[in-house]
Amino acid sequence: MEVELVRHYYKNEERNFSSVLATIVKKEGSSYRGLGAKILLSSSGESSGLLSGGCLEQEIVRRGLSVLNTGKPSLHTFDSRTNEDVVFGYASGCKGKISIFLEELPRSASPEQLQLYFSTKSLARKQTIAVIIECSDPEKIGYRFKSVDQFPAPLTDDEALLLCRFFKDCSVRSKSQSQRFVFGQKSYDVFCDVHHPPVEVHVIGAGIDAIPVYAFSHQLGWPVQIYDHRPAYLTRVNFPYADNLHLIRPENFSEVFKPKSFSNSYVIVMTHNYLIDKEYLRALLPLDLAFVGMLGPKLRGDEILSSLMAEGLALKETDLHKFYNPIGLELGGDQCETIALSMIAQIQQLSVQSSGKPLAAMRDISEHVDLYDKASSKEKRKQLEAF
Repeated sequence: MEVELVRHYYKNEERNFSSVLATIVKKEGSSYRGLGAKILLSSSGESSGLLSGGCLEQEIVRRGLSVLNTGKPSLHTFDSRTNEDVVFGYASGCKGKISIFLEELPRSASPEQLQLYFSTKSLARKQTIAVIIECSDPEKIGYRFKSVDQFPAPLTDDEALLLCRFFKDCSVRSKSQSQRFVFGQKSYDVFCDVHHPPVEVHVIGAGIDAIPVYAFSHQLGWPVQIYDHRPAYLTRVNFPYADNLHLIRPENFSEVFKPKSFSNSYVIVMTHNYLIDKEYLRALLPLDLAFVGMLGPKLRGDEILSSLMAEGLALKETDLHKFYNPIGLELGGDQCETIALSMIAQIQQLSVQSSGKPLAAMRDISEHVDLYDKASSKEKRKQLEAF
């Protein structure tokens, strides 16, 4: 999604519009999106993305325009935990409290500058960026830094150690978070944002069933590359916004397969040809990729693996753990679109290390029982009062 925000930034630049970045930096209770979620606002009043499902966006745009007027970044808090919010507030219904940091982006920013704010296509590895969102020294608000030695004030060894631990904790857990520090006579609220390289999708096989795989990937803002040996299928009509179309035979695959980040590359093999799939797997399985998935039944995949190993291909246990066949989650459906959805859902689940369980199943059923008991008690009281 942040790749799409970068596209929106460049569109603003082309139209000579200023851009304001809105980021969720603090959160209590439930919210539509989590810490680090972003949208981009334009001086034209347009916005790209959602932070609240549409409840707060109009107000966020209004406050973003005020940031352009003042030229100063600012922190804004929205609390929907009380019932009064439905009548007097924004009626978001999320029953949570979020703080959104608004800051104007530099004009004509280079790709390196944008990496201080977004996970861009060119980002090859995870990085952690900190920004001061509140400070007793207003001039420090909005300052961004990548490491402790770039902090905009002198630090004692103990203070530097505290900040270093905060950086490391965010990076190791791969989770953005905020923390307040008091250094000397000044307080600093620091938001640490973890930027991940975008998922790279490589689709091998450009048949008609690859089109929805490409389309879903593109909608999610993932870079997509398509590989096939059949020029009639490998066209811009079928894959208009793919990053690259590679007309290639499997024996030459290694010459053109150059992902920005192997560890963040997800490869889908779907040529529907046993021998061609086998040759692609011969090249792919020894590589340190995040994921290699193949369309087709498990028996077919097992036969290909047995054949490759019998021919002397040395595979480690980790090589086999990243191989998913059949590819996809069990969602039901047998159309090209539903099969593609199951593949993309699995890549999404694995890329963020999610459980993939229904959200409702993650709530303790006793909570529902308590709610039912409370509702029943209220109804009984009403009946008694009426009697």
